[in-house]
Amino acid sequence: LLFDALFEGSVKIRDLAEDPDRIAHKVTLAVEGYHASQKSKTVINAQQAAAELLPELTADKPFEMGMKTGILKLDEDIGGFRKGMVCVFIAQSHFGKTSYMLMTALLNAQQGKNVLIVTGEDTKEMLIRGLLVQNSSLNRREVERNGKNRVPELTKAVTTLPANIFIF
Repeated sequence: LLFDALFEGSVKIRDLAEDPDRIAHKVTLAVEGYHASQKSKTVINAQQAAAELLPELTADKPFEMGMKTGILKLDEDIGGFRKGMVCVFIAQSHFGKTSYMLMTALLNAQQGKNVLIVTGEDTKEMLIRGLLVQNSSLNRREVERNGKNRVPELTKAVTTLPANIFIF
């Protein structure tokens, strides 16, 4: 299980789907931790709560876009990854979860957002390699097999990598 957190408060939980029971337990703990941090919950009348919320919903205030997802339609529909939002990405191994996370991290860092990647499974070196691939015109296979012949492209990828991406 790998937690990739962005400073803005968005969290992505990535799963290699090796042990569904363990994953379910970890997700449950994360959700319970979130609920424990909230004020005590009570049963409310939805219509009454909606009526109380109406003035706030109709007030003239600017919409605050969250961190971009990298998918325009998704950004339009949900407003990006916003503070307090929890997103769960679960798929089989080699499905592109890490590549998507790195692409999203790079996109947001290039737009001036601070990005923190917290990893519990992938090595920091693997994530750095992935960021360099995302920040260049190369693919991972080219870098692994032919890196010595790609010095100019890799050097450019290193020098243009945003300094506001942090890996823990």
